[in-house]
Amino acid sequence: STSTKHHKQSTMGRITVFTTAEDLNSRQLVKELEKRSLPYSEIDIAKYPSKVQDLKSMVDSPSIPHVFFNTRYVGGLEQCLRELKRWDNSTRYRTPLEKYEAEIASGFDPSNDRLALPDDADTVVPPPAKAHKAKQILEMPDGTKFLVREVMDKLREIVPRESHNYKLHTYRKSFSGKTLV
Repeated sequence: STSTKHHKQSTMGRITVFTTAEDLNSRQLVKELEKRSLPYSEIDIAKYPSKVQDLKSMVDSPSIPHVFFNTRYVGGLEQCLRELKRWDNSTRYRTPLEKYEAEIASGFDPSNDRLALPDDADTVVPPPAKAHKAKQILEMPDGTKFLVREVMDKLREIVPRESHNYKLHTYRKSFSGKTLV
């Protein structure tokens, strides 16, 4: 697992997140950013202890994570989640990514050295791909390959479907694993 993730943005602004790999709040924050397909730069202070002093000189709280939108300090997990919820509800922009591109990425990289990425932080990690856009391929034991969609369409054709009750919920036009065996 890399402890510094970022996009090369030499003339673009960025979201900088100070984290540690073991911290659950850090993982939750990263998950929320990725859920919205927002690119970010992550600096793991356990891997880069020199960044601890930089962080202490910018914020009063010893807790982790800490988030900066360009040079603007957003706060820790709770403050960032509140900000992201405002982004979700924005009427000016259709998506949080659109807001990021207009208001953060359009700026310049933070010139504050304390927000600089460590020198060996050259791994480019793009925002996570949307699962529904990826073409998922299944390879059969004989080596033939099928798109998952093709397999699902074939199952819909040949497997009888009916309503099934499970935990007080009725699933219509479904089939059970027992039907396939």
